[in-house]
Amino acid sequence: MNPKRAEEAFWDGVSLSLIQTQLNEFEASSINAQEYCGRDDLKVVGDYTVYNKLWGQDNDKTGKQCTEVTGSTSSSVSWRTSFNWTGDSWQVKSFPNAALKFSPKQVSAITSMPTTMKYEYTYDGNITANVAYDLFTSSSATGEIELELMGMNKKVKVFSYVAKKTAKSFTADLKQFFDELPANNTLPQTQFLQKLEAGTEPFQGKNAKFVVSTYSVQVK
Repeated sequence: MNPKRAEEAFWDGVSLSLIQTQLNEFEASSINAQEYCGRDDLKVVGDYTVYNKLWGQDNDKTGKQCTEVTGSTSSSVSWRTSFNWTGDSWQVKSFPNAALKFSPKQVSAITSMPTTMKYEYTYDGNITANVAYDLFTSSSATGEIELELMGMNKKVKVFSYVAKKTAKSFTADLKQFFDELPANNTLPQTQFLQKLEAGTEPFQGKNAKFVVSTYSVQVK
């Protein structure tokens, strides 16, 4: 796997972005689903916070997006997001995602980060979007984000892994993406993992629905 540089608006710091996915069957108990459509709306379910996150919506004043949590188990969550976005084809409009709740952990102390994600995308006509994992690190447990495992993005050093083909599911140990960075550009083991999120970044799409039937991840 070869990291590629990418540009995106995030915090000052390091991050890892994994733009892909792979499948596994998983049952999630249904819960009372309720859509939320605001820019910063979110819902906390078990170990996850599911965000609507319309951070790029100013590029399309007429666009709309809503998210709802549809189920959960003791270790997983399922949700769906629907949207209509036009605007510039190069501008990400949002990042609806599920973020794991965990205490910051030093990279050297992480033994594994097992994850499974299964999803479907439906839409009218054409769509420009991705499905991505974002991992953010900092030099301290309470410091600002410094590394995004995605190239340089302002003050953030970003490493990106991009899938060779479209996938509808993903099962892996995310620690592998730390371990396989090139020897001349590795992630410092003293960094602290602070954020771990997975979701979709839509640029444009009509009557689009992103449905995650199961998502789970752990930091061990």
